[in-house]
Amino acid sequence: MAEKLRIFKDEENKYHFKTKTDNRVDIEHKDKRLRFKLNKWGGEASAEVFLDMVEADTHTFIGNKIEIEDSKKKIRIYPIDTRSTKDFYGDILDDIQVEDGGLRFELVYKEKPPTYPFNISIVSKNLRWSRQPFLTQEDIEKGIKCPFNVEGSLAVYHISKKNNEYLTGKAFHVYRPIAEDALGNKAWCEIEVDRYIDPTSLTVTPPQEFMDDAVYPVVIDPDFGETGIGGSAWPIASNDGKGGLISIRSGSAHTMPAPGGTANYIRAYIGGDVVCDCKAFINQRDSGGAGPMPR
Repeated sequence: MAEKLRIFKDEENKYHFKTKTDNRVDIEHKDKRLRFKLNKWGGEASAEVFLDMVEADTHTFIGNKIEIEDSKKKIRIYPIDTRSTKDFYGDILDDIQVEDGGLRFELVYKEKPPTYPFNISIVSKNLRWSRQPFLTQEDIEKGIKCPFNVEGSLAVYHISKKNNEYLTGKAFHVYRPIAEDALGNKAWCEIEVDRYIDPTSLTVTPPQEFMDDAVYPVVIDPDFGETGIGGSAWPIASNDGKGGLISIRSGSAHTMPAPGGTANYIRAYIGGDVVCDCKAFINQRDSGGAGPMPR
């Protein structure tokens, strides 16, 4: 079993832990509020998140968790480790997420709040935030799969760089939060940013009907996971049940930029339990043969 990510106290009100890729996550209690900062590529890119929803003079650091609370709300911060999507209710996939570790903060409403969305101030440096779409019926029919907590989530990339030490250029992933009440009832929340290049605000909105009918306390848990792997999956091969292999042609259609250019390579992350040979092509126009791709 992998060693658990541990929070260390640096000085009064200041803490940190390291992800599995040795990236530093800083946590601080300052001006009566908690904040944390995710650093990537030696600090070349980062996201600082200000948790202004709770104000208090003191905090606790017990059991690898940092907590701050007032009479109506509580915020809890702690590291998260690799997990499977089968841990999420209703999801039949068994995809691995947060393979490099990450951070979760929980906002706990002790009683029904007067307003449901909560806004979080962020300072983003050299990052592009991309909201992930929900699968359409056409996507599902093509065999595209996406974990429930990735649909409607935020994938965060370096603003311009990838390859070599940047790999795909992905910094981390902000997964779609879940709200859970005292009886274990759950509901998905919406999450969005005010802009996609270095945003300044992140908004989490739980469903109004759920919050109206919930038995309090209610916990809402945005996860900031460090990962370089995309959340959606295209099928490329499967077993036919008779010892053979079914090949599947998969891909996407994009507009060719003018005046074109030279592609040096094609790179993809391939997983699963089917062993197969793969080929990748860039076609200027679909051949129109068997299994044609959309133009």
